[in-house]
Amino acid sequence: MRNVNVTKFSIGYVRGRLKARYRRYAETIRTMRHNDLTSILKNLGERVLILNHLLFHQIFILLNFNRPIMIKVKPLLY
Repeated sequence: MRNVNVTKFSIGYVRGRLKARYRRYAETIRTMRHNDLTSILKNLGERVLILNHLLFHQIFILLNFNRPIMIKVKPLLY
């Protein structure tokens, strides 16, 4: 079976704070909380290009080692 290089993100506001969940490769889901979306992406060491911004739905592409990684961003329910 081929090892797929995939990063999945779920980012949204929960009780006034920004919450980001992400999974890289076969890792378990990790949760980070920050007030600023930019801080989360900088902590992951990524350069970000915002493609589309809707009220409840955003799509980002991260440029990591010249290979694009898509991030699907939506508000988390609590």
